[in-house]
Amino acid sequence: MTPVLRALSILLLAGLATWLAACASPEDKAAKHVAKARTYLAENNYVKAKLEAKNALQVQPKNAEAHFMLAQIAWHDGDAQGAFPQLQMAVEADPNILEARLRLGDIFVATGDAKSAAEQADAARKLAPERADVHLLSGKVLFLQGDVQGAAAEIDAALAISPAFVEAITGKASVLSSQGENPAALAVIDAGIARTKGADADRLQEARLELLRSTGQTAAYETNLLTRIKQLPDKLKYRYQLLDLYSTRGRRDDEERVLRELTEVDATNQRLKVRLASRLVNKNDDAGAEKLLKDSIAKYPDSADLQLGLGDYYRYKKRSAEAMAVYRQVAARWAETTPEGLQARNRIVAQHTVDGNIAQARTDIANILKAASDNTEALLTRATFAFVDRNYDAAIADLRSVLRRERSQDALLLLARSYVGVGDAVVARDTYRRLLDDYPGNAEAAKDLAVLLSYRGEAAAAAEILRSFVAVKPNDKEASAALVQNLLGQREIEAAEAEARRMVERGTGGTGAEQQLGQVLQARGSNAEALARYKAVLDKDPRQPQALSGLVTILVETGRAGEAIDFLERYPKDDLNASLQLGRAFARQGDVVAARQVHEQAIARMPADTRAYLGLASLSPVDSPEQLKALQRAWTASPGDLIAGVFLASIYQRQGK
Repeated sequence: MTPVLRALSILLLAGLATWLAACASPEDKAAKHVAKARTYLAENNYVKAKLEAKNALQVQPKNAEAHFMLAQIAWHDGDAQGAFPQLQMAVEADPNILEARLRLGDIFVATGDAKSAAEQADAARKLAPERADVHLLSGKVLFLQGDVQGAAAEIDAALAISPAFVEAITGKASVLSSQGENPAALAVIDAGIARTKGADADRLQEARLELLRSTGQTAAYETNLLTRIKQLPDKLKYRYQLLDLYSTRGRRDDEERVLRELTEVDATNQRLKVRLASRLVNKNDDAGAEKLLKDSIAKYPDSADLQLGLGDYYRYKKRSAEAMAVYRQVAARWAETTPEGLQARNRIVAQHTVDGNIAQARTDIANILKAASDNTEALLTRATFAFVDRNYDAAIADLRSVLRRERSQDALLLLARSYVGVGDAVVARDTYRRLLDDYPGNAEAAKDLAVLLSYRGEAAAAAEILRSFVAVKPNDKEASAALVQNLLGQREIEAAEAEARRMVERGTGGTGAEQQLGQVLQARGSNAEALARYKAVLDKDPRQPQALSGLVTILVETGRAGEAIDFLERYPKDDLNASLQLGRAFARQGDVVAARQVHEQAIARMPADTRAYLGLASLSPVDSPEQLKALQRAWTASPGDLIAGVFLASIYQRQGK
């Protein structure tokens, strides 16, 4: 064959190959891409696997395996929303693809869609009735439907097929724990650990820790963490979990000890050093905190976290010029749209705000948002300024932008308050509830919502909000006090007494709790016990106004005004509250002259305080010249006083003036 013919034959063969390839069926082309994707998945090369799966779908849009592989890749990336439609398309293309049905079922269970989850479980059971994971999915569905016994039976069936099936072991433990059988749940996990090894045993160890933590078995949780740290000293996550435990439990010395250990073993995490410095400040070791930060900056000069931490320390200690200098240094070093640069610029705004330079703070916020319009910290600050200006619509717009980008309890709280500002109580209520669903320990939200509900006449709903919050934060004195007052207002005396006694017994409510218990006992008519409580409070703090008022009220209303007078005359003359109560006691005894003298003496000592004038006015007949004169004196002494103004205006109105 001549060279020319040889060249022509090669070209013809190449053309023929190209033509044959072009004539290949879509199924054949897709199969090749799927095979490549399968190989890449086995090699954990998710980028190339994703590309090949997409190529397969370009030529065969209903290729079930390609859709399922894309779902697997999305699942691996933590993108459940991306996995969901791919799983649905995989099942539509091939109803017999079992793995896709199992994954879909898990998603429906997670979202609480019992009906759709049951459909997938039923379909999976028809395809593979003897598979352990099929039984497990059925168990999850039954549990979601409230059939605890049925769920337990299905999970037991899964374990009978595969005794070391980790998901079934943890599933059985979860069912037992949901019924309050925590020791049995723990035993199930321990038995599972004994019959597994490697990664499966590690996963069960994690489940054991989570069970102990979530069920409040704090001592056992701590012991388990310490054991894991000893077994796996290089796995830092256990040290961090221990740190969180000590922090949330208020064990400050233990928290500091673990912090110091972590700064040694995780030396590149500079935020640990900032946190340790904050702990030292809380211990009043300011010199130690400043030295730690400065020494760390000398060692790690490129750490913005350390420098910003030093600036924050200066700001906390009210060393404004030094704080601003550090923040400006960081802002000059890092570009304005970098995370470090934005943090520094936002802190400059915060420092201007602390310094009262609000105009410059507003200007700086505008500049930050001009460079980075989606910066949530700046948006939240601008919303705060708008709220202060009562420009609630602008605040709401910025806060919604923040919440589209991230979860933020600060943004939700301000959003709820902004809705109150525009008068939309319904949306405000729903926003507060959303905040408390996500952050049940947010004290301000609980108290705000209780006030809002009470204002709307929903006292029972307000009480339920406060009860729920107190269950989460049992030592919160303000929430407990608000709950007691709410219950008293509803005349639920027994419930109010139970809550007041709870705080007294816990020893965290201080004299305020004892004082409230006195109020409850007084409302119940147990005057002798209420008096004893009030006297106990006043022995500790003689200036407690509510206790003093309650004591005097009981004495004068039970015909013992003289006893009240003797008690009150022991107070210093400059104690205005005691003087007002003394005037009241004299009046109840019928000695109006003595009562007037007490009030006039109080006015002479504190002429700008309207309470003595109002007490003086109460001694005269309604709308009498003497009462009018006393109220006019109050208004002159304190122009604009709300209570004096209301009383005075009422008299003028009745007189037709």
